[in-house]
Amino acid sequence: MRRDTVPLFGPAMATGIVSLAARGAGAIALSEVVLWVAVALYAALLAYHATRFARRPGAVLEELRTGAIFDYLTFVAASALLGSSLLLVGVDRVAAWALLALAGSAWLAMVAAIVLELLLIRSLHPRSETQGGWLLAVVAPQALALLCLGLAGETGGVPLRDAAIVLWILGSALYPPIALERLSRLRRSGRRLSAGLRADDWIAMGALAISALAGSEALEALGPSGGLRLPVELLVDAQLAGAWALVPLLAWGEARHALTPPGTRSPSGSRWATVFPLGMLSASTRAFVPAHGPLLSAGADLGFAVALGAWSIAVFHASASRIRSRLQAGSSG
Repeated sequence: MRRDTVPLFGPAMATGIVSLAARGAGAIALSEVVLWVAVALYAALLAYHATRFARRPGAVLEELRTGAIFDYLTFVAASALLGSSLLLVGVDRVAAWALLALAGSAWLAMVAAIVLELLLIRSLHPRSETQGGWLLAVVAPQALALLCLGLAGETGGVPLRDAAIVLWILGSALYPPIALERLSRLRRSGRRLSAGLRADDWIAMGALAISALAGSEALEALGPSGGLRLPVELLVDAQLAGAWALVPLLAWGEARHALTPPGTRSPSGSRWATVFPLGMLSASTRAFVPAHGPLLSAGADLGFAVALGAWSIAVFHASASRIRSRLQAGSSG
């Protein structure tokens, strides 16, 4: 089955980051409402996919042999981001620890499966194709790094802090090869770069944004000492700058898609893959405001406003699609 968007836990992941961005913007009441929406979505999706696996394990295992395995990393990212959000609102640490254990175990299992496919079998399923969603391989460890840092701040645990730094380094190292492979495939398609972009290509920006956020929080946890602080700061600044630099290209791609006749459009897919990067860009930019001043504060506010609008549109379309499906099912019955 070909996947044109990031499915699975994308809605919970996107909703969770909108909650974090709202808290950063000072909209505390909105943040808490959206957070509990994310919790409800996460629980519903967890129940749905657990039931699906119990009923059709073969179909799930077949998907894990394709590029769809990267889409399953939305579970890791959603779990870790939800844990970070629950820590911020003062929910008992036990929930965050449970989500870290769940997300960490799932991540290790999926990493092992991906390495097995790429290195031993030497290819994923022939139907696989590098998509923007493959950059969830960057997002997942960075989300885990954020949760580890949050728990380290609560408990003073140095091993958790060190694990977060390792995860940040790993995620940062994975970004260039995956992004360059995606860019190479776009160029080989023979179309203009902006014309070939898909909804999940926004994750290229979101992966840089979450890397910058995890890196900045790791620097804060490390304190002012350390000989590697300056190069790490430069890399983190470059990650945030790179995320913002991708926005015009991605926005132009969206505009081109909107102006293309419906019959000739490439699949645009779900907007959840767009919401997460926008929300993460706002949250990441907010972390840099104390050091870089009011310009970044305005950028973070703008990013939050756009992310909230995109989230509202995604919720509307998802609800309308569900209602339409039920009406069609009722009329056919």
